[in-house]
Amino acid sequence: MVGGGYPLVVSTLGLFALSQVLIMLEEAGAVLNKVEVKDSFFSGFFESIRRPFTLLRAGVVGWAIGIMPALGVSVAGIASYLIEKKYSKEGPEFGKGAPGGLVAAEVGKGACVVGDLIPTFTLGVPGSVTGAILMAALIIQGIEPGPRFLTSGSLPYTVSSG
Repeated sequence: MVGGGYPLVVSTLGLFALSQVLIMLEEAGAVLNKVEVKDSFFSGFFESIRRPFTLLRAGVVGWAIGIMPALGVSVAGIASYLIEKKYSKEGPEFGKGAPGGLVAAEVGKGACVVGDLIPTFTLGVPGSVTGAILMAALIIQGIEPGPRFLTSGSLPYTVSSG
């Protein structure tokens, strides 16, 4: 409990949300005037699907970085981008708006989040702030992350199958 009786996890989540709200309010006028949508959601989706090797490379890199505690999604995004720049046919176009760079960075960051759950669940060592909050929520519910996580009931199987 934080002073005044507020739970720590709830207070932490509120602080994250408050800072983001303030940033969005500050940038609202500048961002809304400059946003121009050129394509649809499906064009971006198909642009990503056309790059299976990019998806695979960035996914593996992001996942591997996620397994290592405390590196985080920023490192995964940058590492995925740099590896894709090295191995991609459009490498010289990176930094000038090449879609492969964007796809690699975003896939790497997404895969890092999944990789982060491995040390959180199996070792009880959160790899990021969100992993620590998830681990605290599990502990509050009576589930012990760590070596005994798989013996704590049916929840581990629900988490892994979803």
